[in-house]
Amino acid sequence: TKSVVAMTSEGVDASVLDSSTEVSVGSVAVTFDDSVVDQITNAGTETTETTTVKVSADTLGATEREAAVEKLTEEEKEQLGSNEIYDFSMLVNDAPVSQFSGSVTVRIPYSITEGEDPDEIGVWYIADDGAVTAVKGKYFDGYVSFETNHFSYYTVTRLTPAQRCEFYGHVQTEFKQAPTCTAGGYIKLVCGRCGIDIPGAEITNLDS
Repeated sequence: TKSVVAMTSEGVDASVLDSSTEVSVGSVAVTFDDSVVDQITNAGTETTETTTVKVSADTLGATEREAAVEKLTEEEKEQLGSNEIYDFSMLVNDAPVSQFSGSVTVRIPYSITEGEDPDEIGVWYIADDGAVTAVKGKYFDGYVSFETNHFSYYTVTRLTPAQRCEFYGHVQTEFKQAPTCTAGGYIKLVCGRCGIDIPGAEITNLDS
C-alpha cells in the first residue's frame, strides 16, 4: 500500500520519500523509484545536512500554452485539441533537477469523453523546440499514468494507429487478393490497426 505525501509550497523533506510513497502535487501524483530517491538524497546532502524537495506540476497558462502549441505541426495541433499541457519541474535544495537516474511514475487526471477508447490514450512529451515524443500511457479510474526519466512539458493525447503499433506491436490480419483472368492473386499479412504490410511476413501467390 502506498503512503501519500502532500507537496507544499515549502517542499517536503527527502527523508519521507521512498518507492512506495506517492507525492501529491495538486491533482497530479508522482512516485519516484529507489534510484531516483537516492539521486535526490545524494544531491541534497552534498551541500546541506537535510534535503528539501519541491515538485511542481502546473498547467500552462493561455500565453505559455499558445507559445508551446505554436511550434507543433497542424496535424499535432489537431491531435492535441484542447487538452491541458503540464509543466513538471523539481528543485532539490532550490537547485533544479530535471533528468533522473531512474524512473518516475506520473498520474494526470483525465476525463474520458463519450465514444473515446481508453486503449487509444497516450502521453506526449513536448520538447522546447516543439518536437513531440509519444510515451506509453494507461488510463484507469480518471487518471492517465506514465513513466519518464525527465521532467518537462507533458500532455495526454490520443495515439495514432501507427503510434499504438510502435508501442504494442502490430495486429496481424490476413488479406487476400483473389486472382483474376489477367493476374494472379495473393495472400499476405497486414496490420489491422495501422494498415501496413507486416514486416518480414511471407506473401503466398495464388494462380490466376
